[in-house]
Amino acid sequence: MDRVMVYAAKQLYDLLLNVDQVDSVLYNDVRALMKGRFDEFAGFRWIRTQLLPTAGTPSIRSCIAYQKKFMLLGETKGMATKIDPLPQQSGATQVRTTYYAGATRMEEAGVVQISCDETQ
Repeated sequence: MDRVMVYAAKQLYDLLLNVDQVDSVLYNDVRALMKGRFDEFAGFRWIRTQLLPTAGTPSIRSCIAYQKKFMLLGETKGMATKIDPLPQQSGATQVRTTYYAGATRMEEAGVVQISCDETQ
């Protein structure tokens, strides 16, 4: 799916409460909703995260919709993994993986910010 919508839990709650097509078998897979998943709807792949920023009072969350072809992912060092003993924990094995990456918009028209009021 080329279009992506990034949202928080409150937006899913509001969508389920206020939009009839979300829980209709004609528009969406109701079995996925019964399992607690909400993957695709209205031509978008939906990704839930609570890491989206909020601003001001009342709390306004900035959700994002974008098309993949207008975004660019850049890697700096790639992935690095270290495995070594942890002396503070009686020599238990510690596995540590780091990955450095960033993303940017390639074109403004393909990325939209949606301000959502979370006070209600």
